[in-house]
Amino acid sequence: GVGLDVRDQIIEAVTTLFTDAEFCERISEADMIEVEQFLSNEFGYAGRVDVILDGTPLDLKTTRNPSADLIERHGRQIKLYLFALLLERIQAGASFRDAVATGQTGTLVYPNTPGEGVRFEDIELTMADVEAFIETRNAVIETGEAYAPPSPYNRDCEGCAFANAEWIAGPSDTLPSACTSHCQNERPWPC
Repeated sequence: GVGLDVRDQIIEAVTTLFTDAEFCERISEADMIEVEQFLSNEFGYAGRVDVILDGTPLDLKTTRNPSADLIERHGRQIKLYLFALLLERIQAGASFRDAVATGQTGTLVYPNTPGEGVRFEDIELTMADVEAFIETRNAVIETGEAYAPPSPYNRDCEGCAFANAEWIAGPSDTLPSACTSHCQNERPWPC
């Protein structure tokens, strides 16, 4: 409550959470429980899901009086968890659209809501959410395409061992020359 120090707030939230009948029932009825599950960054997303019960993520929030706007923002976070977990778990050849359509739901858990006990907000991932995540991800990637390594400023790099770009798989897949990346910025290598 109001005026409690941090230790007392934690004790209050944990006590409320672990004595709540609905929360305890969800835990006891779950066949599989995972805690602090890190999302794979293989798909460009990172994060840690607090609890996963039978594949359903629960995100524990410490906010006392969550506004509708804050619940929406927290909801976007758990939708991103749902999306990333689905990417990790979907079987090869399975329809992603069908998987989303069957219902991917997560739950926000607010143990600190005064007078309400523990508040649960179920959040569902939709194809519109998936499209928004992909659009945002692509916009971020596009900003990286504007990046170019620094220039050697027309210095004569002929004969320099670091002047040539390095092929990885072919001419369209190259690393910039070390000279371009480093000579002019980090090390004054002789050209």
